[in-house]
Amino acid sequence: MVGGPKPVTVHSRAGINLQGLGYEPSWCSIPFDGYDGMTQLQFQESNAPYVRHGGEVPSYVPPGWRKVESKKPGKHFYVHMASGTITHVPVDIYDPKARQWVDVDASKRDKKVERDKKATR
Repeated sequence: MVGGPKPVTVHSRAGINLQGLGYEPSWCSIPFDGYDGMTQLQFQESNAPYVRHGGEVPSYVPPGWRKVESKKPGKHFYVHMASGTITHVPVDIYDPKARQWVDVDASKRDKKVERDKKATR
């Protein structure tokens, strides 16, 4: 069966036709000679512009939030100062007393007022 039907694959069932990109990806054009003959220090210096860790990693904490480290070193969580809400990442919070949403940047927005504004337009 040299010229028989092709076997059924996920791609053929979905009608996907795999083709090339039509251009060379940027990582293919970067010259790479290899790390042979490099010392550990030379290797680290060559990779230094591309490695970020520790204090070099940008960390944004929105106003009204505090970033707190847990008992396990390296694990962090965020505390909303006005409500005391604890989350893994800063998120919008609903304030039931004020019947408003509190944005991540700690500014209040009233969903009811926004709906009324849209309705009157």
